[in-house]
Amino acid sequence: MKNFTIKFILAIALCACITSAQAQMEKEDLALNYSYIGEGDSGDHQKIAFSKFEATANLYRKFTKKGALYFHTVSYANINIDYSKELGIPTELEQFHSFSYSIGASIPLKNDWRLTGVFSPTLASNFEGDVQFNDLQFLGIFFFGKAINKSKNLHLNIGAMYSNTLGSPTPLPYFSLTWKPNKQMTYELGFPNTGVTYKVNEKLSLGSKLFIAGDNLRLGDNLVYQNESTPVDNIRLTNFGWGLEAQKKFGKHFKIKITGGHTFSRKFEFNDGSKVVEDFDLDNNFFGTVGLSIAF
Repeated sequence: MKNFTIKFILAIALCACITSAQAQMEKEDLALNYSYIGEGDSGDHQKIAFSKFEATANLYRKFTKKGALYFHTVSYANINIDYSKELGIPTELEQFHSFSYSIGASIPLKNDWRLTGVFSPTLASNFEGDVQFNDLQFLGIFFFGKAINKSKNLHLNIGAMYSNTLGSPTPLPYFSLTWKPNKQMTYELGFPNTGVTYKVNEKLSLGSKLFIAGDNLRLGDNLVYQNESTPVDNIRLTNFGWGLEAQKKFGKHFKIKITGGHTFSRKFEFNDGSKVVEDFDLDNNFFGTVGLSIAF
């Protein structure tokens, strides 16, 4: 069960790194997203809802004549956790802030291969106490991509991710296969990106995709939860779901994305390092995301 939890957490971090790289490829200069995940009630009043606002901006992006792309981005997120009154959770565990910086490159190689790499240190905390170096989380991903069958529009990405999110470096493989049988349809199979997209026209696209949302949040000051002897110094949450997505372009600069669906796996923990202090049993519920991206 512990190894399963580690893979869940690292998969969340991997998704964040890949999303940053994809935003660069799509020439997004500013992206704003708001997500909400409904409360889950296991029958014993463990109702917990989540909301998150995130803003990402490009500091620098440069394409070279040889097809290479270099970029720097920064992002800020505000994470709110809404607990039921029966849980008696202190206010220090309700609001968190996350700051991250990403540097990356996508470089063409021989035989039509391309190497993409992203390194992203992140600080996510409630900032109720002093910020320490061990509050930083370091995430990195490197993957190779190639059109393995140009006539059938098959594209392969394969690589690995490395992180000390849990206090000890742990690698995780990454794989995805994309197929575009025509100009309208795109199928992607892999992890964490899986789904199908239908391009209605140049302005509108519809699809159905895997939804992943999660964070590893540090506490500025350790808390003792419900008079237990073990302190709480971090919170981990993971949410997996499946839903529908619509993207609409407005003019040359703006794009709106709306996603909605239902979760099929949820995990929420109070931890002392990697030791679980409290594991909340949450039922699945709906989720929704609204996003605005701007390309100047």
